[in-house]
Amino acid sequence: MPTRLARAEGIPVINVDREPDGEPGDPVINGEDVVSACQVCDHIIGLAGGEGQMIVVHGQKGIMPEVPRFEGRNMAIDENPGVDLVAQQWRQ
Repeated sequence: MPTRLARAEGIPVINVDREPDGEPGDPVINGEDVVSACQVCDHIIGLAGGEGQMIVVHGQKGIMPEVPRFEGRNMAIDENPGVDLVAQQWRQ
């Protein structure tokens, strides 16, 4: 596991929005995933002129923080009728 290897070398490990079993960070930083995902998508949609096709590449399906981030992405897409979500892929 990369976390163990980093620690063995004296490298601090900081987990962002993740607390893997048996691999805690030094520290763990958690954010507001729904709001931040919506804001990021709104920004990208704005850069695209408010319209176009979107493909979403997710993290591992069904885990935190993927679930609330998915909710935030959906909010942004729903608020922008010119955007068409054409494909999604989850990490296995």
